[in-house]
Amino acid sequence: MERVGYLFTCSFSERGDDLGQWRAYADNGRGYALGFDTELLEQAFSANRRTGTSDKATFPVTYRDSSVDEIHTQLIDKMFDLISLPRGRNLSSSTIIAYMAHLATALAANVLHAGLFFKDEAYSNEKEYRFLEVHRAPPSIKQRVRSYSLVSYRELDWKSLVPTALKQIVIGPAASPQLAKSFAEHCLRDVEMTGVDIISSDIPYRSS
Repeated sequence: MERVGYLFTCSFSERGDDLGQWRAYADNGRGYALGFDTELLEQAFSANRRTGTSDKATFPVTYRDSSVDEIHTQLIDKMFDLISLPRGRNLSSSTIIAYMAHLATALAANVLHAGLFFKDEAYSNEKEYRFLEVHRAPPSIKQRVRSYSLVSYRELDWKSLVPTALKQIVIGPAASPQLAKSFAEHCLRDVEMTGVDIISSDIPYRSS
């Protein structure tokens, strides 16, 4: 199957102090949540929204599986006529194979793209908002370790683009408030960043 693009997403949440997300994404409540001025951050990301080889989009996630199921069904239905299109045209087998491969790639790309906008209703508490980059040519990437694998990613260097977008740091409910605040203050001083509020989570929770 041919590659038609390279997709990268960055996810945010409207909820800065949510128990489920502390558990899932912040070292079981021992991490931090960064609060941004959303307008500043989105404007910085969306600058040069479209170039010759890439596109950008920002959007809230929709928590309604029935919608994405309907879109996927429509995509598959559209494919039936296209699959039978070579019939009776006296095309070579190699041409038909190449055509079918192209169809499969187009279907997979559109199914994946549609799925990026939706999540199951069970995750609605996350109030997720996504930044999306789509590249038609291989972009520059970095890699990080996750468990026993390497994850490729694109860096959103907000500290260089718009450092004033960071407005708040929330300390996780299972962290040591004093130590965590001291570390956050040290990090801010290290990058000469001011005007950032450091607060503790209000959730009465301690990790096991």
